[in-house]
Amino acid sequence: MVNEMLLETIPHYSIGPFFGFTANTVVLILYLVTFIIYSSYLPLLRLLFFYLLLSLFFLGWFIQGLQISTESIVWGYRINLSALALLPATWVFFMLALSDKKPGLMPWVVMIIWIILSISALLGKGLDLMKIKIQGKQFGFDVYAESKRCIYLPKNEDICPERISLCHHCKGPEDCLASGGSIFSVSLPLASVI
Repeated sequence: MVNEMLLETIPHYSIGPFFGFTANTVVLILYLVTFIIYSSYLPLLRLLFFYLLLSLFFLGWFIQGLQISTESIVWGYRINLSALALLPATWVFFMLALSDKKPGLMPWVVMIIWIILSISALLGKGLDLMKIKIQGKQFGFDVYAESKRCIYLPKNEDICPERISLCHHCKGPEDCLASGGSIFSVSLPLASVI
């Protein structure tokens, strides 16, 4: 009876993430107890971090699936992506510990990159467009984005002067608009007349 009530309170698209979170949290607790008993065995510590991040991944997915508010959906995505960014790093360090090898320079550099990606996924502002898309679907409109890189800036190292008067390639606003840019559009449904 209690299990039926619990499952009835969870939206159907959050049931899978809920069980994923629960199963990985149980495994995490078992690894924690095992690590306390066998603390000198290094691969257990690395697996502990792996299952911690896997639990956080499913927790974010579960929170996103509850759809309590727009903020909860966005925070669910943030937790999900933050944990997902670090999962490969923990697996690499687990495999190194399992083979009893010390990590060289490359795994540490990659780990720092993954940490930066994880922090930016958790705290960054890049999700604002996704937030607008989520809110739009709630209120019946949709947001589309399309980008084209400036043809005068073919390499990533090329920098736009951000003023047409300083650009050597463009003589006016028409030249700049024709060379590339981003278009954001909003699609609003027509209201029905009663």
